[in-house]
Amino acid sequence: MDTLFEPRRSADLPDWAREATAVIRGLLAKARNLPISRTSATVYPLSVNEGMALVSASDAPVTVSLPEAKNAPERVFVIKKIDSTANPVSVKPSNGELIDGAAVMALTTQYETVTVVSDTKQWWII
Repeated sequence: MDTLFEPRRSADLPDWAREATAVIRGLLAKARNLPISRTSATVYPLSVNEGMALVSASDAPVTVSLPEAKNAPERVFVIKKIDSTANPVSVKPSNGELIDGAAVMALTTQYETVTVVSDTKQWWII
């Protein structure tokens, strides 16, 4: 049997991979029970009480504003572009914060999704 395609047991993974997997599972569990919002507003500020935004940019480009990272510790947000137009959905952090080192994350194709988490200083794509 070819071992390349056998599923790996967590005991076979390096410590860093087991720890990262546990952290990601915990963060996603926190997001599981948060409400889903739908919007087509040209500017949509996400609240810390939301978990997912389904965004339609069918009429115009949309900017989704993330809350300040310091006010959303370990908060996970999922943002998804649901329309097929060329209008982008831009995900923008607050007050000079970054997402994986970038000032803006653009979703440009239908069903494109980004999941971000706050470390209280900036946002990270997970």
